[in-house]
Amino acid sequence: MAHDSRHDWGSVTEIERGKRYRLRWWANGPDGYRRHSETVRGTRREAWDRLAALRLDHSTDAPVPTVGECWRRWYEPDLVRQVEMGDLSRRTLEEYRAAWRVQVSSVWADVPADQVRPLAVSSGSRALPTTPPGWPSSSCGGPWPTPCATS
Repeated sequence: MAHDSRHDWGSVTEIERGKRYRLRWWANGPDGYRRHSETVRGTRREAWDRLAALRLDHSTDAPVPTVGECWRRWYEPDLVRQVEMGDLSRRTLEEYRAAWRVQVSSVWADVPADQVRPLAVSSGSRALPTTPPGWPSSSCGGPWPTPCATS
């Protein structure tokens, strides 16, 4: 018997007890605003976690991710992809990870991305240099993905 659990943004329906769940949500896509669906194999908790991740990706009222979430979700995986494609050396990836861990994460990881201001980064008001040693310079004060947070 299917068990449906609705949420303010989407729903999780149990298809096979404890094994498969159908996620449904509304979002803008190439064909306009329409209902989307995905099947998750795993636990109910994994299904709800996937729905939360989809909300971050698609919802207009999604909570703003923190700098740490941006690092884990988008930037670090992109760096790994660049290493796998041969566009970035493994040593450079290790240096970026070390700089994140030592210099950036303790100060910026819990800051919402829309609260980062160039002046706060460049003035060192949060004890962070404009460009960490060994990192290429960019308009964002480091190798952050574009578009940059602006004031």
